[in-house]
Formats: sequence, C-alpha cells, structure tokens
Amino acid sequence: MLQNPKCYEITVEDPSFEFESMRDAYDIRLILRNGHFGIFRERLDDFSRDKITEENYRDFVLSKSEIEEIRRRFKLTKSRVLLPWSWCNL
Repeated sequence: MLQNPKCYEITVEDPSFEFESMRDAYDIRLILRNGHFGIFRERLDDFSRDKITEENYRDFVLSKSEIEEIRRRFKLTKSRVLLPWSWCNL
C-alpha cells in the first residue's frame, strides 16, 4: 500500500465535474513542479508569442519515456498523465 501512514487511497465512483477539475489541476501542478513537461516549463514566460505551428508541433509531443517516468513516479495511469498534457496544449 502507500508508504506514508498519513496518506490514504480513496476511490470515487461517480466524481462530480468540480472534483474532476480539482484533480486535473492538482495533477498539472504536481507534474510541472517536479520538473516534467519541460517544453512548457521552458516556454511559459514567452508562450503568448510562441504559438504551436505545423513547423514546431513535434516539439510539443510528450515522449513515451516521459509518460512512463511520470506514471511510475506518481503512480498515475497513462490517461491521468495525458489529460494534464492536453490541458497544457490548450
């Protein structure tokens, strides 16, 4: 189970929109604060001028190795990693 005795795992059968939004925001924060999604961390300050184009699209693709590293490190499913990534691409 979880290593920290103050940490509990819960299952939510039918989460509300608000709960899902909170979880998405938390996952984005967790991933960014721990050094992942590097392309966005590098370009956040200047992002309004650095739009995604056909020419630079591949720079914004998350690699399989980074997906797996995030999954293992934070015990997230692939979809829980890709959802925050898609939010960062909006």
